[in-house]
Amino acid sequence: MSKILPVLTVICTFVAVGLILTSVLSKSRGENALGGDRTDASPGAVMTEPDPPAAGTEHTAGDDTQSGENTATETLPRETETETETETEPPVQTVPVGIYTESKRKCTRVTEYFGVFPESDDDPLWKLDTWTYKDHANLICDLETFAVFTATDDTIKVSSWDKTWVEKWESCGLDDGDKIGFEFTIKKKDGGRVRFTVLSPADTFKHEEYFELYLYDCVAHAHDSWYSHITEKTNYPDTKNVMVKITLRNGCYDIDEIELKAFVYGGEDEFDSNGFYRGGNFEICVIKRKQ
Repeated sequence: MSKILPVLTVICTFVAVGLILTSVLSKSRGENALGGDRTDASPGAVMTEPDPPAAGTEHTAGDDTQSGENTATETLPRETETETETETEPPVQTVPVGIYTESKRKCTRVTEYFGVFPESDDDPLWKLDTWTYKDHANLICDLETFAVFTATDDTIKVSSWDKTWVEKWESCGLDDGDKIGFEFTIKKKDGGRVRFTVLSPADTFKHEEYFELYLYDCVAHAHDSWYSHITEKTNYPDTKNVMVKITLRNGCYDIDEIELKAFVYGGEDEFDSNGFYRGGNFEICVIKRKQ
């Protein structure tokens, strides 16, 4: 028995030491688990979560990588208050406007007109103009003369221009301060377009390579047996552009069709910054080639 006691004492001592060591190690592991010193971080480095992308930005595939994989993130922009856009209302027509052809004092309203165009320089429709220019002559061909009424009747019988036309003009509340203007859009066979405004004789040869234009005041000459077109010298404050004649030149070979717009205006405020009428008192006639 005396021999066994020393051995038991040694064994108990070893067991006690083992328990103490186990307790110390367990405590050390617990501290690390609760956020102790990180051994996987570089010295001095601070580990933080990346900031979220700012609103309104967009990331596409390839901008960011995680574990070797591409990521794509789209962030919607913040909602902001914006002013409500108001649609521009179309101009209101307050004066009736009609485009007419005339034959034997009977005027017929047209919104589409089919005319005969010369096809080549040898076409018998051409005349040689030797009087307009002193230094050269041009091939010319009268296409049609169009009259403008402040009316939309299918037909108008003219007893006299200074009566029939003036009655319709004045019945709309118009006077000598109101004018008639024209806008031409040449639609070419190659898809191109030429657009221009005609308010006076100064505008009538703007694109003479395609056609010349002549304005007539048949109200002022209602009782004359013959009268000429309006010129700059005879363009008075009360002159009316009642009629316009289209005289083709050989540039007309390139024309597919012509859009004729006639309008009634009272001042410069009815035109846009490019000089085109923007009001509602107008009529359009499309002039096409007769097949």
